[in-house]
Amino acid sequence: MNQQKILMRLNKTRQTTKALADLNRAIKSNPDDVFAYCSRGVLKVYRFIDPEGGSIDLDRAIEIDCNYADAYYQRGNFRQRIRNYNGALADFDAAIKLDPDFIDAYILRGIVRGENRLSRLYGDKYCLFE
Repeated sequence: MNQQKILMRLNKTRQTTKALADLNRAIKSNPDDVFAYCSRGVLKVYRFIDPEGGSIDLDRAIEIDCNYADAYYQRGNFRQRIRNYNGALADFDAAIKLDPDFIDAYILRGIVRGENRLSRLYGDKYCLFE
């Protein structure tokens, strides 16, 4: 199944189990499908299925294609959520280097810079997004 159809199904119907199965099949049929790894990583992270497994999928997407800006962006987003600010900043920087027009990466990089400063000032008790 086309990966864009998989993501459209997920967004329209919230059929997480079916989308995950479709992505698993896509990866099985093409183990170097960067889009499928990135999509499955996002699904695992944001649907709280397996955040660590999602992170591994995002790492794999970057291993397959180190020029795929969205994989860095998505991994940076995940790292921000777990308060790995330095890792998130590095990923957003990589996404922006690969795609200088990636507006969302600039926005999240600014947010993470602010969170990083505030967490240094106030420790673990502060986070912009809980």
